[in-house]
Amino acid sequence: MTFLQSFVAVMPLVISGDAGPAHAEVLLREEPRKYVVIERPGRSPVVVLGSDEVLAREDLKGTWQVVKMEHEGEPRPDLAADLQMRFSRGKLELLQSGRPPITVAYDVKVKHYPYHFSWTYRSFGRILIQKGVYWVEGDILLLCLGPINTRRATEFLTQPYDGRTMFVLERVEPEGTR
Repeated sequence: MTFLQSFVAVMPLVISGDAGPAHAEVLLREEPRKYVVIERPGRSPVVVLGSDEVLAREDLKGTWQVVKMEHEGEPRPDLAADLQMRFSRGKLELLQSGRPPITVAYDVKVKHYPYHFSWTYRSFGRILIQKGVYWVEGDILLLCLGPINTRRATEFLTQPYDGRTMFVLERVEPEGTR
């Protein structure tokens, strides 16, 4: 940080008379860099400086239990029962007991509000894409997706005949951490 940037950052406190050494120190301290460790099977892990998207994927990483699901304005407890989503680096597995897992690729964009989310999967030679928005608050994840291969859901709301699906998920603690 240059002297001019430091001066401009502290100037409002100096003018108001509240600037003391403790206040100026807090203002001038830069936020620590965030690094992400990427595990690679059979190879040594790699440490990278996390971009906004990489850090967002790290926040999603793990297994999430669907606690509520809504489609086109109607609650769907029958589909939400035993449904889990397991996020890893760019891959999402939809898990439901008694059914084979469905694996999709996912992408996040955190430059928008709410954050953009999309998943892509192949089915019978076709590429299917669902776009929507998501929000993570602690161990709760909200995810709302628009209809397949159409417009993005832009809010956390479903209504009759809109084709949107909304999930409310809770993070599942990994085995052995209880």
